[in-house]
Amino acid sequence: MTAPPRFLIIDDDPITCTLMQRWLKNEAVVDVVQDAASGLQMLLRKDVEYDAVLVDQVMPGMDGMGFMEAVTARGGEHPPVVMMTASSSVTLAVAFMKAGGSDYIEKPLDPDITRLRIFRIALAHRERREQRQRLKDTERERDVLLAAVTHDLRSPLGVIGNIVNLMRDLDDKEEMRTCLDMLGEASRNMYTLADDFLVLAKDRNQAIFAKPMEVDLEVMMRELAKQLSISVRMRKIELKLVLPPQDCKIETDPVRLRQVLTNLADNALKHSRCNFVEIKLEDLGEEVKISISDDGVGLSENTGRNLFEAFKESSSQGGFGLGLAICSRLCQLLRSELVYLPRGGCGSVFSFSLPRRWPRD
Repeated sequence: MTAPPRFLIIDDDPITCTLMQRWLKNEAVVDVVQDAASGLQMLLRKDVEYDAVLVDQVMPGMDGMGFMEAVTARGGEHPPVVMMTASSSVTLAVAFMKAGGSDYIEKPLDPDITRLRIFRIALAHRERREQRQRLKDTERERDVLLAAVTHDLRSPLGVIGNIVNLMRDLDDKEEMRTCLDMLGEASRNMYTLADDFLVLAKDRNQAIFAKPMEVDLEVMMRELAKQLSISVRMRKIELKLVLPPQDCKIETDPVRLRQVLTNLADNALKHSRCNFVEIKLEDLGEEVKISISDDGVGLSENTGRNLFEAFKESSSQGGFGLGLAICSRLCQLLRSELVYLPRGGCGSVFSFSLPRRWPRD
């Protein structure tokens, strides 16, 4: 257990309480109360989470059995409760377990046996609690993933449906070409989304790897500009490609790098409401720097805080920001780091630097 367990001792005998604190103080946090009613109040506290409760059976007012019944009647999750009693009655032990108790320790207490049993119970309880939390987190991520898939696929599917309906009545070849361009762009968007979700799934299963080889970055940049030409023309945005005068070849994973560049460029074109997008390649000797900038609306301060987290709404059009989370993770895979900076005046700049030679581990 990363943090020490926390126990609640409920016993009207001050000697027993003192002994328990002495036995456990070096290994756990121990709270002590001397009546069952106070113990119930301690369990209601929102700032404290106990790993086990030890309650004496014979106490003035509410006894240990009554405490257990009250805890069970309250409903909801509760820590395991262990009864401490001088009675060796099997009937009492069975009744306590049926009421929801976890264990039964006879007095006088043996320090080694007591520590062993309550720490075992506390560890098992904490593991069950962590498993429940992991299950809740998994279910929440599943729901968010389904919402993200549905949300992000509706847009290109809607475009495709509308264009198909429009094309039924078209005779003009130029209008037909425009519609075909739009269909091609919508289908490319769907392929990009599918690639993003595939990367996310592989990453979570630790099945994503880099496969470095020699890459001519100038050729890749020009191919990217050609790939974006339809989107640029449709949105009436100027695409600027800035390349160094000399050849620029590096050792990296071309598939992963292409995914990063495509996502960053698509985000700028779709969501920034800009007049131009600039893709710039700089040769820095041992490294190359790639930056994609625009003169659009930029990002709010709140958006910037969780920009690279998956399933955080980050775009002006209500997208889930999955692409930027994927880009950040892929940049790490490429031995780099994706950086965001506001562009002077307006707009955004995303940049990352790549080693010219792939690091040998």
